[in-house]
Amino acid sequence: MTRFLSGLAAVTIALTLTTGAMAQTGDETARRALADQIAVISSSEDDYGRALAVTMPGVRQMFEASVPGATEAQLDDVVLVMTDILMSTYGDVLDAMAETYAERFTLTELEALLEFYQTDLGQKVLRETPAIMEIMGARGEELGQAAVTREMAQIQAVFE
Repeated sequence: MTRFLSGLAAVTIALTLTTGAMAQTGDETARRALADQIAVISSSEDDYGRALAVTMPGVRQMFEASVPGATEAQLDDVVLVMTDILMSTYGDVLDAMAETYAERFTLTELEALLEFYQTDLGQKVLRETPAIMEIMGARGEELGQAAVTREMAQIQAVFE
């Protein structure tokens, strides 16, 4: 009888753990499905291309500094090659975005977020976010440069 109860307890524990794991897997699957939808609705290949275009002058400068004697044509070409290479990663970026959403938000939060993005206000947020990010990037750069200029004595003191 003790052996039977021990066996029954083991089976009950195993079923409980399995059911919990299946529920968690189902929840993870549902979260990922919603996160995939959110990644697609909140991003576009055009936005990704515009973001890359903003970073390409810095890439060009990096190559210009690291490849002395590079011609203007070569620097232009390397920017085109780098843009093509990075544009080819758009699907991977969407996948990483979805994975991150699925990891950081609950199923309920993802449902609410998707619902929000489907409203007029949510659509406006999605339309305006790239411009806001571009403006904030420029403002952040200005603020950073001003702070460095203002505090240059403190920075120089590190090297004395």
